[in-house]
Amino acid sequence: MAPKHTFPKEEKLCYRRSFDLLFAHRHTFKCGRLWVIYLFDLPPELVTAPQMAAFSAPKRNFKRAVDRNLLKRRLREAYRLHKHPFVEQLVQQDHNAALLIKYLPRRIESFQVIEQDVRSVIERLQHKLERHHARS
Repeated sequence: MAPKHTFPKEEKLCYRRSFDLLFAHRHTFKCGRLWVIYLFDLPPELVTAPQMAAFSAPKRNFKRAVDRNLLKRRLREAYRLHKHPFVEQLVQQDHNAALLIKYLPRRIESFQVIEQDVRSVIERLQHKLERHHARS
């Protein structure tokens, strides 16, 4: 059966404590035009889904809310379409993950460019999860 390409509320990173943990114990990498902060294995009381994600476009680079919202919408859409291999890997290995994906450039890129970067981010996260799983 084909996976449903949804991004429900349970998968949105929204608890303040989750963000605090993410920033305190973060691991980061830059992939294309995106900066990713991630953390594997959150405490069980903060977990609502195998993976939880948040997206950011800085006000410093995009003064108009319309532009920030457009970029975050494109990031969410690309993530929604390509997250399934990563989610399946998390479930199989009995882990969970919290992600914050931040858009870095100072100009608005097309959806295709953002989608390519998000695909690269997900592949890289899968490799990092394999290494994390091997260590734990």
